[in-house]
Amino acid sequence: MFKLAGKHIMVIGASQGIGLGLVQHFVREGAIVTAAARTYSAQLQAMPIRFVTLDVSCDESVESAFNDLSKAGQPIDVLINNAGISGQEAPVDQLATAEIVNNLNTNLLGITRCLKAASSMLSAGASVINTASLAAHLTVEDYTSYSVSKAAVIQLTKNVAMQWAERGIRVNSVSPGTVLTSMEPEDGPEATLCRALTCAGKPAKVSDLLGTYHFLASDASQYITGSDIRIDGGWVAGVSNKMAQQLLG
Repeated sequence: MFKLAGKHIMVIGASQGIGLGLVQHFVREGAIVTAAARTYSAQLQAMPIRFVTLDVSCDESVESAFNDLSKAGQPIDVLINNAGISGQEAPVDQLATAEIVNNLNTNLLGITRCLKAASSMLSAGASVINTASLAAHLTVEDYTSYSVSKAAVIQLTKNVAMQWAERGIRVNSVSPGTVLTSMEPEDGPEATLCRALTCAGKPAKVSDLLGTYHFLASDASQYITGSDIRIDGGWVAGVSNKMAQQLLG
């Protein structure tokens, strides 16, 4: 039930970080992988995949990418909407409207565009996985536009799960906490905070996320839809005595 061999999996936002890790994992599992991103990185070029250029913030780019993919005549069994940006953050009275619009245009509308374009190409029983964020669940002061955009992704996931249920398509989201990537270094402030406030006592590696995406992509998750799964090392579980002692000294 957990096998992915032969499934056509499309990963959007595949050039680095979580997306690149997912592409590498699914290739190892024998899936037929389409990677979509703005740039065709050297790491993607080294793998046996199909690549399509796609900028989720642009209507024309999304439509063109899916039109090109449809010509291959192969339905999408698993669609992973992973493209996203963080952007600049500030208190709401100092936050530029353009910054909020930019976040929403990529993180929320980008997924919406891809869902619309992929709708007719999804196979019966397909799985859609949208990458949200722990920021949708855990409020950090001044971290406004990103948090709002990712919270909206979770609500979008629930709505589309209901809309596509009769087609046998399940739609879920994943909310990673702090994940070490080129954008989140080992010695960065978020990683330091993560060590102090999570049960795990450390930030995640990309490899720590792969099992959850694999499960949701596989037939083993066929009764799960409209759900959001946090991968946060226990960040929202609460504050243990050990955490409190570390923080209070």
